[in-house]
Amino acid sequence: MFISNWLLILLALAVVAVALLAVRQLGGWMSGNRSCARCGAAARHGYSQKAESAQKDIEPLCVSCLPAQLEQDYSAYQGRVLVVQPVSDLPCYVFRDREHLKWVSPEAQDLDHEIQNLLGRVGQCKDCGHPGHCLWIESRGLDSKTLEVVLKRGLAKTILAWDNPPPISLCGECSAKRISQSLRGEGFSYLEVCSPHGVEEGIVLPMGY
Repeated sequence: MFISNWLLILLALAVVAVALLAVRQLGGWMSGNRSCARCGAAARHGYSQKAESAQKDIEPLCVSCLPAQLEQDYSAYQGRVLVVQPVSDLPCYVFRDREHLKWVSPEAQDLDHEIQNLLGRVGQCKDCGHPGHCLWIESRGLDSKTLEVVLKRGLAKTILAWDNPPPISLCGECSAKRISQSLRGEGFSYLEVCSPHGVEEGIVLPMGY
């Protein structure tokens, strides 16, 4: 009986130790105590090839390596995309194609047409004069509470009407620079960031899935 009690105590201590280790590891992940997969510095963001990737496919990157990757992605991009300025109040900053947005917000019957019309305004880059592929939209008024309203009502009745300056056309490289400048700000730590690729069309925006 004495030995059995000791075994139970040891087993209980072992379970507690494992639980504490798991909590510590989870706390490290949630608090951002991760190392950049490329340089070993502290990682602030997660990078993936497509939105809603499995955790194993999200690469932790620091504030230097992520901008370099975004510049590579956007410089190679040959399609047209709306790029909504990052906000710190949402956990992800990802590309979504037009078909996905139709599925997310079936109530916004003309959302796809609105995006198509806005994409038609992509022209020469306002920053450098090169051919543009992105339409940059500032994000004043967008946060976790208003995102659903934006998806349901569309951009014209929300972000574009919320005292933001008119959208401007940018090339991929200049768009990546503006994104990276925002991401270096205080409070930015995205669980997942992904870029448009190839010639796919859609929108890059902060999301909270």
